[in-house]
Amino acid sequence: VSSSPDLQEQAILSSTLDHVCSRMTKFGCDSIPLSCADSLWNAVDYALSVYAMENGGTALPTCFANGSLIFARPSGGNGSMCVVSSDPATTPLTEEGYQAVLGEGNASATAIFMRRAIAEFLPGSVVLDDAGLLALARAPPPSLFSLVASLRSAPWLCVACATNQPGDDGDGRDEQNLLAWRLWGFCALGGLVGVSLFVSFVYVLYNRAGSARKLHSHS
Repeated sequence: VSSSPDLQEQAILSSTLDHVCSRMTKFGCDSIPLSCADSLWNAVDYALSVYAMENGGTALPTCFANGSLIFARPSGGNGSMCVVSSDPATTPLTEEGYQAVLGEGNASATAIFMRRAIAEFLPGSVVLDDAGLLALARAPPPSLFSLVASLRSAPWLCVACATNQPGDDGDGRDEQNLLAWRLWGFCALGGLVGVSLFVSFVYVLYNRAGSARKLHSHS
């Protein structure tokens, strides 16, 4: 399936979107996420998959609407990530995707979705205890919004942690090297100041000794 529909495909997709959006009671197509509203194919995939979720997995009952051909099922082509399903690894990170995963009642699958949500909504965060994540997956919050709030305050999740742990290459080592160079610079500066003070002290003593010798010779 072409990602850029021709005029005939575009007409079919537009008719499909109008028809399926008018038949859903819980979901409004103005809530299609921006990442899936970038093309008609993705928008239709999202809307049709949400319709199926609302209707127990059932596709549209017809392939015609107002005398025009329409799609009854999402295409899922071109590696689309806009098909809402119970697959926690591919379903969109939206409220509909979250509810589709929760509907399976599988804690392991829910944990996979939660890991994706952490990476998307709390980038840089690190799961410190897998058991804590699994415990939340066994009793998950009812909505995606409340899930993100729970993750943000979870004691087993280090929010905005550096991705490099001690001993890893990367920013952590760079910061250590920078600190070492700063310490070396301070030591070198201190050494220069000490040498300058010593030279000044010797110079003063030398001048005083010279002045004393001159006074002694005149006397």
